Formats: sequence, structure tokens, C-alpha cells
Amino acid sequence: MSTINWENALGGDWSVGTNWELGLVPAGDTEITLPGVYTVSISGNVAAANLAINASAATLAESAAGSLTLSGGLSLYNGVVFLNGANSIEGSVQLVGGLLALGNGGALGNGFALLSGGVLLATTTQTLTTGMDFSGTPTIAAAPGQTLSLQGEQQLNGPVTLTFGEPGENDHFYGGDLPSSSRAARRTISTSGTES
Repeated sequence: MSTINWENALGGDWSVGTNWELGLVPAGDTEITLPGVYTVSISGNVAAANLAINASAATLAESAAGSLTLSGGLSLYNGVVFLNGANSIEGSVQLVGGLLALGNGGALGNGFALLSGGVLLATTTQTLTTGMDFSGTPTIAAAPGQTLSLQGEQQLNGPVTLTFGEPGENDHFYGGDLPSSSRAARRTISTSGTES
């Protein structure tokens, strides 16, 4: 498996070869890292093995017409990722930090989501059926006026402080046996059994 990095300091479209190291658009067996201060846009079908984003000013912006196929997983440590297409992510989606904004119920693909930090934000009303494993201090939110429904398997592992939403009047959160509210501004649950 080869590794390739984004090279264009000004950002640009994923599908343009000159934006990448070696001047080639990544193939489906490529390990990709987006480590810099730029925006990479996805407006068509793109593929890779694994994708890691670890820079506070890095942005990956997928349009509704875009689709991301990863035979491995997606890891977000810092930065912002907007997933608006129906994607095929076979491995896990790991959210350690940053913002993962979803505009499509199929955005997380076929794998399992591991959330230990950062913010998972639904930008449209949607239902996520992806299984989720929560640890650390992640936040789950829906944009004002939107609803996020978690219907996949959900697990709280280790010491967890799970925050539902940023303060807002119109946020709605539903989630199996996790706290739910028809009009929740901010709720927190920890594995110690406390809820606020």
C-alpha cells in the first residue's frame, strides 16, 4: 500500500492530479494524510484505503454529488470534515477531535464510528444507523431546527462524558437508550451515572 499526501497549499479538488504528491490522483489502495491549512473538495467519486486529517485548519468538503470510498477507515484528529454524499467506508470512522459534519444519513458508510472527542454534527434532519462506540468526551449535535436520530448500536466504554448538542433552542436528539429530549439545548451523561 502506498502513502500519498496533499501538496497544493492553496487547496483544491481531490480529483486533480497536480494537487497531490507525485502528480497523481490517489488510487483505492492509497493511504492519505491531509496535514495542512487548506480545503480539499470532493465533487465526484473518489477512493482510497485510509484517510487521516490532523491539522486544525484542514477542511475536507464533500458535496452532495460526491462520494468517498474507503476500503479502510477515516480518522479525524483536528480540522473539519463535511460529508454530504452517501459514502462507502468499510472500516471505522474515528472522531478524536475536530468537527465531523454530516449532511446525509449514509455519510458514515458501512463501518462503525468510534467517538472519543470532537463534535459530530447533523447539518440536516437525518437518521444514522451506523453503530457508535463512545469514549472520552465527544459531543453529538444537530444544527438548529434539525433532528438527529441514532438508531444503530451504541456503546459507552470506559470513563465517558457524552454531551448532546451545543446550546440552542431548536436542537432535537434521539438515541436508543441514550438520553433523549424533544427540545434539548445541552445534555451531558457520564458513565458514573450522572446526567445534567
